[in-house]
Amino acid sequence: MTLISLGGGCCVKHHIDLFLEHTYETQPTHFFDWLLTDFNSACEILRLHNDIDTLLNRENFRIDVSKPYNASVQLILLSHCESIHDVPNPYNEKDIDDFIDKYKRRLERLISLIQSNEHIYFIRFDYGVRQLTEEQKRRFHDLIHDINPTCKYTLVSLLETNKNIYQPNYIGIDLNAYKFSKDKTDWKNNHYNWDKIFRQILP
Repeated sequence: MTLISLGGGCCVKHHIDLFLEHTYETQPTHFFDWLLTDFNSACEILRLHNDIDTLLNRENFRIDVSKPYNASVQLILLSHCESIHDVPNPYNEKDIDDFIDKYKRRLERLISLIQSNEHIYFIRFDYGVRQLTEEQKRRFHDLIHDINPTCKYTLVSLLETNKNIYQPNYIGIDLNAYKFSKDKTDWKNNHYNWDKIFRQILP
């Protein structure tokens, strides 16, 4: 059993680490852990895993240095995929090389996990109330099974929908049922009971 962030925001990886710290072995960093991504971009990265140089190269980066501390790196061929933690501001060419190499390693690690016999829980945090469509779920299923036809996985979508959904290979969790308070505090989204969320997901 492995919990993997499929993005949306960095809060998923943060809370996976906290949960596993007290219950299971900690896990290495994977591709989507510290990126801001929409679902379609995550699927496109999986589709191009054998040709990731198409995305991870300087020509396809938009780098924003308007904020202090870290530069924002956006992958412009995707609908939304952005790093806000990995590249310092100011940066140099070696920083960009290191960024590319690091994300290639993280993707290789993720693909190796998909190719294993582990049951993987891909957990995605979505801001808002829009459920994944059946077409999006089918596309994700096909991409995972293109990598490993026998992969055991569950795609988990966390969003405020007023109902939980249970389907083969899919769980939709209504975050309204796990709120400590109505107000978002910061990027960690600590106003949700993450421990209870993970225990609801896992068998």
